[in-house]
Amino acid sequence: MTPETFQAIRESAGIDRQELADIFLFSPATGAKTVKEFETGRRHITGPVCVIMRLVQHGYLGAVIAASEAEDEENGQ
Repeated sequence: MTPETFQAIRESAGIDRQELADIFLFSPATGAKTVKEFETGRRHITGPVCVIMRLVQHGYLGAVIAASEAEDEENGQ
């Protein structure tokens, strides 16, 4: 996945960088920066991140959010 595709998917879904970082369960302190680095090409977009972004692209944002929230609950966060 290219940085441009990554950013386009995020923007089409109407979510900001911090929201996406929260979905990925990234650190609250650095997550938005990591997302920005994906979008600018400064950081490699890994396979699992690509899969999640494709799910978002194909209309599964709600399911992705629910899975992320379930993981947080399971880990007591």
